[in-house]
Amino acid sequence: MFSLAPFVQAANDVAEKLTGTAAAVAILPVPTGAEKSDVSDWLANGGSAFELPRKAEEALTKPDETFPIADLEAWGRTTPVAKAFVMAPFVPPDEVVVVTGDGGTNKSTLALQISACAAANRPMLGMNVVPGPSLYITAEDDDRENHCVSARSPPRSARR
Repeated sequence: MFSLAPFVQAANDVAEKLTGTAAAVAILPVPTGAEKSDVSDWLANGGSAFELPRKAEEALTKPDETFPIADLEAWGRTTPVAKAFVMAPFVPPDEVVVVTGDGGTNKSTLALQISACAAANRPMLGMNVVPGPSLYITAEDDDRENHCVSARSPPRSARR
């Protein structure tokens, strides 16, 4: 089966090397409708050499998309994939999670304990936590305090 992936990767590699050297860089796909085709095929199939500069200008000046646009037609043809969670239904992977509340309501403790439970492959408050490497960064408490707080996690007998 033919794949455009190597050609797209090659174009991205060239664009990356030119960034900082060229005044501007854009990858200009030309619709040929055929596999393994290029701009000469596009021209041979009715594309215009006069149209190329306009297409290049559009590619260089089009604004970056600020968010992906949903393809509702594709939604109608496919089965949705449920959202994954590190701790369902509260903590999705690879997303920023904001825990808000008044001071002293244990927001930092919650974040520390979820991180510790993921690292130790232990449940949190009776809920499964996907095991994996964890990084907890704080400027609030020192190492001694964080160690004491994480020691108050569920006992080892609660391990999955």
